[in-house]
Parts: sequence; C-alpha cells; structure tokens
Amino acid sequence: MKWLEIINLRSMGNGLDALQTEIKHSISSSEKPAALTKAHFYTRHGNDTDIGIHLHWETEKVENQGSGLGQRLAFACKQFGRVDHSVWVEKEI
Repeated sequence: MKWLEIINLRSMGNGLDALQTEIKHSISSSEKPAALTKAHFYTRHGNDTDIGIHLHWETEKVENQGSGLGQRLAFACKQFGRVDHSVWVEKEI
C-alpha cells in the first residue's frame, strides 16, 4: 500500500538551519527504512519559516500514527513552532 506522511511546521524562524541539517541526516542515514520510497523537504514560497516534510511509503499496512521516522521528525520540529503531522493513503482515481 502506498501512503504519504506530511509534517508541516510553522516556525518562529530560529534555528532552522540546525533543524534542516537534522532532517537531512535522519532521512539519508543508514537507518533509513527500506519502505521509504521518497522524501521531500519544502519551504513556502515567500515565507521560508513554513516547512513541509513529505515522506512517501510503500508498506503492507499503513501506520495510523505515522512511521517511527515521521514521529521522531515531528517531535524534533515541535521545539521550533506549531507542528501538524498527518497520514494520507493513496487512492486510485
């Protein structure tokens, strides 16, 4: 099953370089789950303190609360501002 995990951060703007480095390290580390097919990091056009992290997964079952990686990233983001962490399931059109 294909699913998407979205972590949105509306930050205060402090320490974002350190956060971005931590996110990149977490996604590209040797501990990266094999089921993670893609990962993208976004900033809002015109407001780079709004951040979006998209984790694309392909697994047998969807993790209702998100993956361990997604939960760790969402927790790390909370010190920088308001976080929304959600899970989306791909559906055929």
